[in-house]
Amino acid sequence: MWMEPPEGFVTSQKIAMNKITQTLETGAEILITACPFCNITLKDAVKLMDKEDSLLVMDLAELLLISV
Repeated sequence: MWMEPPEGFVTSQKIAMNKITQTLETGAEILITACPFCNITLKDAVKLMDKEDSLLVMDLAELLLISV
């Protein structure tokens, strides 16, 4: 299931870190996703980049729950 990516292959973690950088550049404070895998990957990227105080990653269902 887990293996080293082939040379030149962009990992999901690198993609997530790019997405976090882009999101922070917009000034957003919350990043919403409906994909469980993306939720985990994006949260890991936020922790890796030490941006937990700047950006909250939430599942769409979590947002709906706090809005009612």
